[in-house]
Amino acid sequence: MTIINYTPKYCADITQLVTEFYDEALKENDGGLDIDTLHKTIEVYKDNSFLLIREDKCIGLIAGLTAHSPINSDKVYQEIVWYVTKSHRRYGVYLLREVEQILKDRGYTSIIMGCMHNSKTDKLFRLYNRLGYKPLETHFRRSLCQK
Repeated sequence: MTIINYTPKYCADITQLVTEFYDEALKENDGGLDIDTLHKTIEVYKDNSFLLIREDKCIGLIAGLTAHSPINSDKVYQEIVWYVTKSHRRYGVYLLREVEQILKDRGYTSIIMGCMHNSKTDKLFRLYNRLGYKPLETHFRRSLCQK
């Protein structure tokens, strides 16, 4: 297994992964998945997208953006998606730990991981706590569009 930065070679794999992520974690709280927007987003965040490759297939990814602390010079990585196929979930922590090291080597001082509120929230909270993450803040969402 290897971890690489985004490359268009794996665009179809990533589209499938994000679609699975959407169905599993976002669907109940979101208005829909638009594949064209997804592809544009991937292109914008490609330098901060890390792919877990096994047998020349992308089986997982962590993608995010760079933020800078408004109160000091800290360079922060804000995760926007972390997903590993169900059949390869056992490699999810491996992917996270490797990405943490890559980010550290690139001068990041911290990483912020999101946790969607859904049926798996408690499980993910326990995992983050076990890995040394501390709760930071909770966001609330309200749709402004009628559906």
